[in-house]
Amino acid sequence: MTDKKSSYLPIYLLMGAFFLNDFSIGGVESGGGGSFSDIFILIGIVITITYFKKISLIQFLVSLMTLSVVLINFVIHINLSFDTFTFSNSFTFILKILTYMLYSINTYNYIKLNNLELKTIDILVKSSIVFCLISLYIHLALYTQKLPYEFFWKFTRQDMNSYAYKGSTSIIRMRGLTKEPAHFGMVITAVLGIAYFNDFGYKISKVNDLLITICCILTFSFSTIPIFIMLKVVNHFKKYGINYVLNKKIIISFFTALIIYFIFQDEINTTLFTRLFSLLDGRDTSGTSRLVGSWDYVNNLFIGNGVGQTPVIFNNFAYILSDFGIIPLILFFLFVGYLCYKNMYLGLLLVVFSFQRGGYLSAYYWCMILLFFVSSYKSRVKESSKFKKM
Repeated sequence: MTDKKSSYLPIYLLMGAFFLNDFSIGGVESGGGGSFSDIFILIGIVITITYFKKISLIQFLVSLMTLSVVLINFVIHINLSFDTFTFSNSFTFILKILTYMLYSINTYNYIKLNNLELKTIDILVKSSIVFCLISLYIHLALYTQKLPYEFFWKFTRQDMNSYAYKGSTSIIRMRGLTKEPAHFGMVITAVLGIAYFNDFGYKISKVNDLLITICCILTFSFSTIPIFIMLKVVNHFKKYGINYVLNKKIIISFFTALIIYFIFQDEINTTLFTRLFSLLDGRDTSGTSRLVGSWDYVNNLFIGNGVGQTPVIFNNFAYILSDFGIIPLILFFLFVGYLCYKNMYLGLLLVVFSFQRGGYLSAYYWCMILLFFVSSYKSRVKESSKFKKM
């Protein structure tokens, strides 16, 4: 394997597609017209196109089955639902499926065949640090109102509701280069999950771990912080086992958590505990709409509404069922189950994330799955240990 930085270009393109999914071409106010991620993915396909000939039998069969399901569903709805079927939406979504599938296969094979798994995780963590530093700067600029930051948001949301909790600037939630704090939290917790549970012995440094931890907390996101806490707990028990309960580090962690709570007491009480009680007593219905309301668009269990015919909903499992029907949903469950077999921790993390942010045809979702599989593949020839603690 060559050590030239040019050989890492497909990995950098993957990072761009993963972290800049919420950047719209032309800007949000002009109506968008595609994501920056799509540009990185198209370039990535061009660069890695020769690796398509390296496709394995299982990759070929999965691709063929996916394409067949999509096209059969498309043909059925053209003939049965012509009056209500939006052809342009479905055609666009089919092109996306083909593009993302080709990109995922090519990039995965490029990384695997060049033994770049460790380097990919290393670049991912370093990219997330840059992502977090920019986010911290924006966060500080919003609080002080004395630093320029608008240029970072030229291609994404700029309205107050996207960062101020319930419209009040007394609590500013970190969202960085994404549209919402929950989106930002999902991205960096995915990075933490990969850094903790990869199969290559990569260990994130304490400084980088702390920086990402701070950014997770500053999202004050009801969906981010509990997952982040679970990641921390599972990672510690994975490393120390039940003996961790008696380890002095548990005492340090406990007091650190207390200090963090007292520093952000008002924000945590308002965004987590108060909201939890409002969810439990029914005053806040956002949680119910994500878990239950997402299934309201399921009209036909066998053929669905047709690809691209369902409005964007939170739950990706409900999204697939609504668009395609029960058989493709079962196939997707099998796909997720295979990831759980390869890496239980990352597989379960994908399940959790699939309930949080809709868009099974968003670039970030495919990139996240790609990164999870890259991190779950035990390479025959491992790279130098110099990347194990970055």
